[in-house]
Amino acid sequence: MADIDHGNYSDKVFQNLITGLTVLKKNIGIYPPGHTTINRTSSQLLEILCDVFADDTSLTIAATKKALSINSIPLESKSPHIQELALFLNQRGIGSLTIAKGLDAEELQQFFRLALAIPQGALLYQALDIQEQMRALPHMQVAELDFSGVLLTEDGTSEDAAHTGRQTTFWQDFMLNCLPDEDPELRAAALSDTNAGYDREGFRQFCMKYNVTPGRLLKSYQEMLKKIFSSADEHSRALVGKQAFLESLQNALVDLAEELKNQLMEITARHLSEVEDEALIQDMLFSMPGEMLLAALERISGQGQQLSPALIKLMANIARAQDQGGAPDTSGKFDSATREKIQKLLSKERYDEYVPEDYSSILQKISAGLVSTDKTVDFDVEKYLPALQDERVNRDITIALMTLMSGDLDEQVYADFCARVARGIADLIHAREYALLVNIYKALVHHVSHKAGLVTRNAAAAAVKAFSQERCITLLADAFSAQPAAKDTALEELVMLTGARNLGWLIKQYLQLYSSERGQQLFALLGRFGARAAEEAVDLLPDCNDAQAMALLKLIRATGDNACIQAVRRLLDSDNADLRLEALRTLLKIKDASVLPVLKKMLCARDRRTVEKALLFIQENDVREVAPDLAAMIKIRFVSRDSLSRNKAFLAVLSSLGNPAVIPVLKHKASVRFSLTPLALSQTQVMLYKSLAGYPPDSIAAIIQQGLSSGNPGVRRACQEIINARR
Repeated sequence: MADIDHGNYSDKVFQNLITGLTVLKKNIGIYPPGHTTINRTSSQLLEILCDVFADDTSLTIAATKKALSINSIPLESKSPHIQELALFLNQRGIGSLTIAKGLDAEELQQFFRLALAIPQGALLYQALDIQEQMRALPHMQVAELDFSGVLLTEDGTSEDAAHTGRQTTFWQDFMLNCLPDEDPELRAAALSDTNAGYDREGFRQFCMKYNVTPGRLLKSYQEMLKKIFSSADEHSRALVGKQAFLESLQNALVDLAEELKNQLMEITARHLSEVEDEALIQDMLFSMPGEMLLAALERISGQGQQLSPALIKLMANIARAQDQGGAPDTSGKFDSATREKIQKLLSKERYDEYVPEDYSSILQKISAGLVSTDKTVDFDVEKYLPALQDERVNRDITIALMTLMSGDLDEQVYADFCARVARGIADLIHAREYALLVNIYKALVHHVSHKAGLVTRNAAAAAVKAFSQERCITLLADAFSAQPAAKDTALEELVMLTGARNLGWLIKQYLQLYSSERGQQLFALLGRFGARAAEEAVDLLPDCNDAQAMALLKLIRATGDNACIQAVRRLLDSDNADLRLEALRTLLKIKDASVLPVLKKMLCARDRRTVEKALLFIQENDVREVAPDLAAMIKIRFVSRDSLSRNKAFLAVLSSLGNPAVIPVLKHKASVRFSLTPLALSQTQVMLYKSLAGYPPDSIAAIIQQGLSSGNPGVRRACQEIINARR
């Protein structure tokens, strides 16, 4: 590999390798584990690696900012996949990736799952558990970058830490500001206990450890609002930081006491109503989650204050962003039907009950892609607030934005639109717009892989990830639980698209309803998650009662593999006989050979029900290993009524297995002429010959010829029927 000429690195095989790695990374970030798209991409990558390893046993891909090199030789290409993979590795603190021969699909997927699990803004060395798991991969090894003196920006370039002067998020600053000003050493020590964004358990432990009082928390929030909204800043990174801070606060409000929540919203509303600078108001509205904005407006209206309409401000902000991005007139970019829809969505007719008279011209300019920053007139919020809260407004605006995003937009304008769409996801779930959400998700996924600019693709990817945020997952769980008995295909599709984070609540609902028709719907939906559903079910087994455990075993049989064996084996020691049988049935399904002796013992039981269960399990799971034992158990010399019944059942199961290894034993039993029960012997031999239809033709030719010369007319007739059927 080291002797390959420099120019050969532009060869198609290496281009395909980098493209395949980038596509696999995207697919793993979008689809749940086990999805066919992931498996197909992995298989294609392994085929490429077979060609790469034809001359060597390993390959090292080094990433430097936006460039890649293979075995220390730069890879010269303008492919966007090279830049994307380089940024992906560098932004996680990975300098190079060495891939060794012998790699399989599972390890390949595991690497990207671990890399994607590194928290946003963090580096590999800061995620010790992920670092340990990544180092344990036998065929994929990484070399980490030294970030002791630099910071990595969003575009993959480095900045001097002293120059930037800030290495913490706004949320971390908010947490640290809850500590006493007079104790800087305490603040420095507490930095390691902060989180980049709101984490329920992490925030709770921080407040308990440092005795954070409500008063200090309120003071810190008030100071943060003044600090981050002291001047308007439409630079994308600044806005992203502000949005992340307010979204973290919105998530925290759910877990705070009602009185503290009201006080925080009082500070928010007061700050919003007191700001006079129009640019600052727009900056705040653009950064605020929709729920927080409406809560602030409710508080302002309750105090009899007035404020310009949030909807007008948001539209004006969108128009301004479009103008600053240099976007031309878009009047010729849409067909007449699309333009008519946008005009209708943004027409004055929809909003004329609560907007000023001169807003008609503003809306017309916005819908045509022009700009208007005319100052709006104050209006009576208390009177017209219900119109602002109309769920259709969010739905229609989202449709309009997605229509615009499908065209050619300035990258920053597209990113701003994406952020607005992401903030509206929760509201659309609440409004039960599941089909619309599915279409939005698929459109964004398409943009991730097909849009030209890196900023655009990253914005689309961030919007896709917003679907899997904890609040959206909780709303999906509530929506699924509250839906009527009829199946909602769009909701189920949305659950699948948002991934394995839904498994926890899905299985809990399944355990409550497993015996009902709704339980069967849940079972079918869980089955689509594949092995991940089985992993979740295995984790719940120790804490379930016997009935729930049997319901989980049914799910494991449908989705599990041999990774579930150890957990299921423990149930063989249960005091509940039915649970033991279900555990055995499950182990047979996932091919655990250690339970075959238990199965053979059941076949010899005197209890007829036990034997029937064993035969059912054998036939259900195609346990061909016990076929010789079954053949040997067929009674010939003395055939009682019970033995005749068992002979019939054994022969039927043997026929369904079709294992030719038992033909010599059957041929011997078919040739027996003496028995203490000759009539039962004759009946057994007729059943034996009839069962031969289930075996391969070549394996039964000799025994069929033997039967044709039998003195038993039933045997001859059975042989002739088999011959006639195969002509």
